[in-house]
Amino acid sequence: MQLRGRSPFQGAPLSGQYEPQYRQRDAEAWAEYYGVPFIEPRSPPEDHRLMARACWAAHRQGAMRHYAMAMFRAIFVEHAFIDPAICLRCAQDLGLDVDFFRSSMDGKDVDEQLTTVTRQAIRRGVFGVPTFFLGDRMFWGSDRLILLERALSQGANR
Repeated sequence: MQLRGRSPFQGAPLSGQYEPQYRQRDAEAWAEYYGVPFIEPRSPPEDHRLMARACWAAHRQGAMRHYAMAMFRAIFVEHAFIDPAICLRCAQDLGLDVDFFRSSMDGKDVDEQLTTVTRQAIRRGVFGVPTFFLGDRMFWGSDRLILLERALSQGANR
C-alpha cells in the first residue's frame, strides 16, 4: 500500500466496497457460498510485510503454496494473531527447516525480493488481492475466479 501511495482502508472509503458493513456482508456471503464459517480476522500485524516475507521464506524451501494455506488456516480458522511466532509455528508444522526459514524471513534478500515483486506487480496494474494473470489478462477478486477458470478451460480446449 505504501508503494501505491494510499490504503483504501484508511480515511474516507474510496468506494462503497470499502465500507465496513458492505465488506462484512460480502465476506459472509462468500463464506456461505464456500460452505465455511465466517470469522472476521484479527487486525493485521503492525509489520504489514511480515506475512509476505514469511511466504517468500517458505518459497525458498519450495513450500510457498502450502505455507500460504497454513497461514490462511491460522488467520481464518484458528483466529490467531499473526506475529513472528505464528509464522515460525506454521513453518515448523510443515516440516520446514525453521532456522533457515527464520533467517530467510528476517533477511535482507527476502525483503528486497518482496519489494521487487511488488513493484513488478504494480507496473502490471495490480491494485489488490487476489490478482491472477493469464498472459496479459488480469483477473482481480475472488469473484473473478470463475472467469479465470473459464479462460483456462477455453485455452485447454484450443
